[in-house]
Amino acid sequence: MGQTKLKRKQFYDDGWTPVTDTWAYASATTITVPSGAALIYSIGDKFKLTANSVVLQGYIITVADTLLTVVGDALTSHTFTATYYSKAATPLGFKHWFTYTPTGIAATNVTLFGRFCIVNKVCYVDFRCLFAGGITFTTYPTLPVTASADMIFTETDVSISGVAAYADAGTAYIFNNLYVTVVASGTTFKLLNAIGASFGATIPITWAIDDWFQAHFYYNI
Repeated sequence: MGQTKLKRKQFYDDGWTPVTDTWAYASATTITVPSGAALIYSIGDKFKLTANSVVLQGYIITVADTLLTVVGDALTSHTFTATYYSKAATPLGFKHWFTYTPTGIAATNVTLFGRFCIVNKVCYVDFRCLFAGGITFTTYPTLPVTASADMIFTETDVSISGVAAYADAGTAYIFNNLYVTVVASGTTFKLLNAIGASFGATIPITWAIDDWFQAHFYYNI
């Protein structure tokens, strides 16, 4: 009896709830589950599982009747064991921040880095861009998770979701002069300077080798 109580206490004290049915690999970002998932799981729930002896973690971002869409560690095509989900804020051993590789801005002379965490249904993003020379602007950087359709900001709004700083050749550091915007259903984030001009090859400066900018922002998923 003592051992039974200890196991039950461990499940709840560490913040993780064991999955009692079967999860199966569907893709690097989706998990097949038994019907009725919407009665158990919610957007923003955390998960962890073991695939091929590797522990994988992340967040649930879409719940369908028999399919969970997740972000975080990429899933692999193996049998899932030791599967858990959590609605707790800080389940034991959960790393919270996950890296992602944004795309956009330019095809050459730029390297993008990103990481994100999700709290309830809010996604927080840290972003950094390094320049190896001038750029030809193509598209805005991608988000780790698509923005919610329920956000009140649209393409016609100037929705300030965060701020950024940048360096001109590593000598002049400019803070709070580059603003991040995210709109409803957005898959990218925009950048505006202090007078509302959109980011580009020459805005807010003509980007060159050793320039960089970084941003921190948040939005609803």
